[in-house]
Amino acid sequence: MFIVPKPQSMTTYNGICAVDDLKVSVDVFEIICKDAEFFGLDIKPSTDSANLFFYKDADLKDEEYEILADEGGIRITYSTDCGLFRAISTLKQIVAQAKDGKVPSLKIHDFPDIPVRGLMLVVNDKRLYTIDTLHYLIDRLAEVKYNSLQLYFDTFVFEYDSFKKHLDGKVYYTKEDIHHLDAYCKERHIDLVANVETFGHLQELLATDEYKHLANTRDDGINFSINPLLDESFEVIKSMLDDLLPHFSSTTVNIGMDETYGIGTNETKAYCDAYSVGDIFTGFLTKVSRHIKEKHGKRSMIWGDMMAKHRDSVRDMPKDVIFVDWGYEPGHKFGENALLCKEHNLEYYSAPGTLMWASFTGRSDLMVQNIHFAAEAARSHGGKGFLLTEWNPIRATAVSMLPYCFGGAFSWNSGYAKNISEADNESNCFFRNEVVWDVLSYYDKFIVGCDGTCAESLYRMGNYWMLEQPDSSATWNGTLLAKEFTKNCIGDHKPLGVVKVKRILNYLCECREELAGYTFNNDGSGMRKAEILTSCDYAIFAAKMILEEYGQEVNDARIPDKDEFIERLRAVDASHFKTTFEDGIVNRLDR
Repeated sequence: MFIVPKPQSMTTYNGICAVDDLKVSVDVFEIICKDAEFFGLDIKPSTDSANLFFYKDADLKDEEYEILADEGGIRITYSTDCGLFRAISTLKQIVAQAKDGKVPSLKIHDFPDIPVRGLMLVVNDKRLYTIDTLHYLIDRLAEVKYNSLQLYFDTFVFEYDSFKKHLDGKVYYTKEDIHHLDAYCKERHIDLVANVETFGHLQELLATDEYKHLANTRDDGINFSINPLLDESFEVIKSMLDDLLPHFSSTTVNIGMDETYGIGTNETKAYCDAYSVGDIFTGFLTKVSRHIKEKHGKRSMIWGDMMAKHRDSVRDMPKDVIFVDWGYEPGHKFGENALLCKEHNLEYYSAPGTLMWASFTGRSDLMVQNIHFAAEAARSHGGKGFLLTEWNPIRATAVSMLPYCFGGAFSWNSGYAKNISEADNESNCFFRNEVVWDVLSYYDKFIVGCDGTCAESLYRMGNYWMLEQPDSSATWNGTLLAKEFTKNCIGDHKPLGVVKVKRILNYLCECREELAGYTFNNDGSGMRKAEILTSCDYAIFAAKMILEEYGQEVNDARIPDKDEFIERLRAVDASHFKTTFEDGIVNRLDR
């Protein structure tokens, strides 16, 4: 039997427990019926023949619960409403795996390794999710025990009162939308957190005639960071925060401040020469976080890359600001940065990535390692949070759900060794492999409803990057196929060449044949399958067009019809986004 996330302790015994006709006493039914309905459990009220029992134990922590199932029925012990919700999410998986209405006798004691377990989604004006799509994602996150969701507002996609003229002709979330999503998340024990840039990544704001004078200008003409030495810069950031934050009930907010490109040059050069980049950074951080605390009663968190780069300035960070350590490659120093935070009494989150961006399909093996290493570092060093980041607005929710499931699994239970002194590579690898197979099984059964091994084929599809280099080493921040197709030459790499691209194309076509052969049975199965095939086809057509640019003729019957692919691509987009966006591959295929 698999349970995702893997419980901290699960023991099976000789004997069986019947789960085909679950009944609770009438008074308890009123307490658990809403959770049971959410998880699709058929539990009936009874006056005299209950076989499902619930007990409250104040000694258990918030999300902690116990389940004992044997011939006498099922006994669930919990302390809070959230603990009850977690227990019933596990009960759903137990019942779903029953054979002839029975499961082995078992005992579970469970609680999370990391208190805050979140996902961050990018939202921008080109990819503005429908409310229905967010509902779907929030429900799936709740099922694998996430308790936090951050919406990263990449552009003007909220109803900002202070920036109304910049919303003209755009689609955005209203205040009522955010209130609705906030309440929807709360019902599922998820904290909805605002995530907005306040220093770097402000190129859209700084491109406007009204605010371009606030930029810390760059010689390349791309004004990326706001000039923190100007009082007006602080006033603009305050206006943005004051418009946004009252509509989120969370007590935390992510204010970004990552990759503040340009700081230390031009307008800020003299200041940084006299002091340092770290000083200018911590000074602006202190002003912004103090305003948020005093006016909105919220705690700020920031991406930790600038502080990790200017380590001598970490001592000057406000102690109530949370350090979120993002890193997306196997060599990222999650543990080292966690120790830096410990040294300076800063609260620490680790933030791995889905690796779905700049790849078409994700990078499966690297994604699993990245997520596991990040969760293990947070758990081992007493980190308070884990934040899985999704830096590309997703059109294929069925594909992205695979890394989301891994994030939920590893952040709840990141390994057998419960402190860093006990950890060893062999046990960690063994645990990771167990979780991989559990998650693949979970995905097939609960995400798409497939009797076969769709998840295994999907996982394999995401490993085409291994064919790009002889040593299968990581390609930084994406795959070479995606970078060559988009002409995005981040990093120093040569063209893949005919032999490698042909090998990749054949590999992807084999994966597609497998994926096309599966039958899905869950709600929305038609769209889920369309999303998966579209993700694979995107990479297939990219490889095909690269080969044609090399002067190669490509006649492979396994490649789908171009017009059918474009129609499906647009249908998938229309099902998930409020906005329409003509994808670059469509324009190139139409030439």
